[in-house]
Amino acid sequence: MRFSLWFLYAFVFLSFFTPRFLSAWQAADTLTPRSVDLGVTDESLIDLFMPAMPGFGGSSEEMLREQSVKPFLMPVRRQLFYEAGICQSLADALEFYLNYTRNYKQNLSPDFILLNMEKSDVKDALGVLAEEGTVDATIVPYGSQRLPSSVNFVDKYHIVNFLELYRADSRNMQKIFATRKSLMRGNPVVVLLQLEEGTLPPLPEGIQPADSYAFLVVGFDQEREAFELRSTFGPDWGRFGYAWIGYKDFARLVQGGYVLLPE
Repeated sequence: MRFSLWFLYAFVFLSFFTPRFLSAWQAADTLTPRSVDLGVTDESLIDLFMPAMPGFGGSSEEMLREQSVKPFLMPVRRQLFYEAGICQSLADALEFYLNYTRNYKQNLSPDFILLNMEKSDVKDALGVLAEEGTVDATIVPYGSQRLPSSVNFVDKYHIVNFLELYRADSRNMQKIFATRKSLMRGNPVVVLLQLEEGTLPPLPEGIQPADSYAFLVVGFDQEREAFELRSTFGPDWGRFGYAWIGYKDFARLVQGGYVLLPE
């Protein structure tokens, strides 16, 4: 009788739990950036999907102290208004991945992204990169007012998803840690950052005022406790378009951080 009861309990347990366990295991085994909704926010999935670029990462003292993707980026370009700055920073980030392992330097068009946007925010621009992609800047040059018909017959460069590392209301330590971790794996971070007088160089003449501006975080220095930012204000801002900001000021002023997952 006791054996029969244990057998019954085992049968019920296996019947109820095993299919669910196998289903969950199979789902985790086949999980990819394409198989989840656009805009990954779960910390475990961010860690799973975060690219690891060759030559970056490791536990050496030097890599823990400082890291930079700046040598692999094209020259800084000037954009005058908020939406164009977002598109420029996203194009700069995607260029990094395309050019990192290749012998040529490809310019991608921020204007293609801009001309396909419906809303004036970074997530809409990221959605365009996922759905439409962008093209070489020779096809849609800087300052284009419309899309030529040739965009239908050329290669397009997409992302499969993006990682939303943090929002404005995220903990300050999370903002700093997630940004450093991304850079240690060789990933530039697109951020929206408020400007505060005395924290960063003043805006160049002609840049339209906005609540925040898009930057690319390209490096960190642990001794300085600072991140290096790449602007979209042109080479006359800061030092050839770059400037440093302390961890504490960065965490206080940053409104969101994103890492691209290219095809």
